[in-house]
Amino acid sequence: MDTRSARLAAAVASAAAAALFAAPIGLLLAASSLDGYRAAFAAVPLARSLFNSAWISTLAAPASLALASMAAFGLTQIAAVPRRRMLLVLLLCASIPLTAVLVPRFVLFDAIGAVGTPLPLFAPVLVGGSPLYCLLLFAALRRLPQAQIDAARIEGLGWLAIWWRIAVPQTRPTHAAVFMLSLMAFWSAFLEPLLYLHREHELTAPLMLHAISLLGSTQWPMLMAAACAITLPVVLSVAVLTSFLHHPFRTR
Repeated sequence: MDTRSARLAAAVASAAAAALFAAPIGLLLAASSLDGYRAAFAAVPLARSLFNSAWISTLAAPASLALASMAAFGLTQIAAVPRRRMLLVLLLCASIPLTAVLVPRFVLFDAIGAVGTPLPLFAPVLVGGSPLYCLLLFAALRRLPQAQIDAARIEGLGWLAIWWRIAVPQTRPTHAAVFMLSLMAFWSAFLEPLLYLHREHELTAPLMLHAISLLGSTQWPMLMAAACAITLPVVLSVAVLTSFLHHPFRTR
């Protein structure tokens, strides 16, 4: 297969994959209606919940990415034996289901009086969002030439400057992918807001979608409209970020 045929096959495969993943979005758009949007925003404080999800995700996703990236870069710079041990710990942590830690987390946050506030929703930020994010970033950062990092150290750069000016720019695609995963995780979180948020004006978008679903099966157009309103911001964010990142990697 020549280069042109390979590119054509890759383009066809990409288009087919895009169509497959875009099909649910198309279904949401087709099943929703203008009256459904009006009814959804009138039935529940959907606009307020979208704002709540937006500010939480906007703050939490970049912070998670930064902490996971710095931890992954640190792993690439330690000795092989402790690095293997740390990677094993990360793998074990990544295998723990979320439901297994919900109760201990709730007890902890209840003891410090944080239940009923958005503070517990930011708890994953302290561990980089997820151990999986750190593992993905480690896999990318470990490919950086150590000689380049050593040269930067000789030039007098600190570890934070090396991470920001050398490590991050050379692994932008992986950082972008992890950021998208983190953004979607915080945006679509359901169990944590359900446990910790009590006042209606603090609820997030997934909880409002659940509230609309409880109104009954006859509210199908309204439910589809609300689901579309909740889904499109993340889809647009991913599309904008992908378009923004495409240019810097073109070969000059």
